Order: sequence, then C-alpha cells, then structure tokens
Amino acid sequence: MSRIYERLLSRLRRRIANMINRAVITNVDTSGGLTLLQVKTKAGQLHDSIEYFELYGFTSTPLVGAEVLLLCLGGFRIAICANDRRYRKTDYAPGEVGLYTHEGDYIKLSQGRIIEVVAGAELTVTAPAVTINSDAVDVTCTGDATVSAAQIKLNGEVGRVVTTLHTCSLTGNPHPDGSSTVKAGL
Repeated sequence: MSRIYERLLSRLRRRIANMINRAVITNVDTSGGLTLLQVKTKAGQLHDSIEYFELYGFTSTPLVGAEVLLLCLGGFRIAICANDRRYRKTDYAPGEVGLYTHEGDYIKLSQGRIIEVVAGAELTVTAPAVTINSDAVDVTCTGDATVSAAQIKLNGEVGRVVTTLHTCSLTGNPHPDGSSTVKAGL
C-alpha cells in the first residue's frame, strides 16, 4: 500500500515542480498591451508568446539574456519577475532600494534617508510646478546651469533670475509695492 502512495506522491511532486521553472529570455515583443517573451528553459525547451506580467505602475523591457520565472498554471504559461544578474547593482546595504538600467543609470534610496539619482546623459523633470524644500544652507551646482522660467522665487521674493560670476540677483517688477530687484550675494 505504501508503494501506491509513494507513486502518487511522486507524480504530484513532479507536477508541482513543473509548475514553476526558470527560463532565459531569447526575444522580447513590446508592441502590444502586454510584453510577450520568447524563453528557453533550463531543459532546453523554447516557448513563444509568453505573457510577461508586471506590477501596476511599473514597467520595464527586459533584455535578451535576462532570466524570468515561468509559471505553468492549467496549461497556460506566464512569465513573472525578470532579473538580469549581468547589470544588477550589488553595492546596496540591507533595506536599500534602487532602479537601474544596463547603461549604468540609477535611482538609489539609501539608508539615512538619502536619495541618489545618476543619469549618464540627461535628467529631465517636466511639471507645471516644482518645489524643493530643504533645510540646507547651501545648494551646490557643479557645471553650467540654465534657469528658464516665467517666475522664480528667491528668499520669498518673486521675479526672474539674472546671474553673474559670484552673484545672483532676482529682478523684475512683480510686487504690488513696486520693488523691482532683490540681490543675494553668492
């Protein structure tokens, strides 16, 4: 009787083990509503048109050669959780979080409530209003800076920024009291 149970359990173990598999991405198609992957399992089986499920609000296009978890549920295969160990950042402490690309760009949320953003070519922020609240005494800009805005506040005064070497002035005539220039030495 125990041999019968052992055979049944053995079949059940195999079925459960075959439900979750690791696969390597061999092709990516992002033209539809869901990303479709072609994957190759460790056993060498090639599977086409595997839907890649992502978390709401987050999307990525995994590179060919990245790994995914392949789930087989009721004969239907889906891919989840892409990982690419070739480019994964490894200098994170426990609890730190990051987003990264294969080109080296990243956003890192570090311990001590520090956020680091590294962009290799350009960082663009587009919004009708941008607010930076800081208790810092100094704001440092390394390299050239261009400010273009209809209205900028400097020490609570509103106007436009005019900069020269070692000085920064806020000029304009936006105030009801008629003041036109506020200067701040740098």
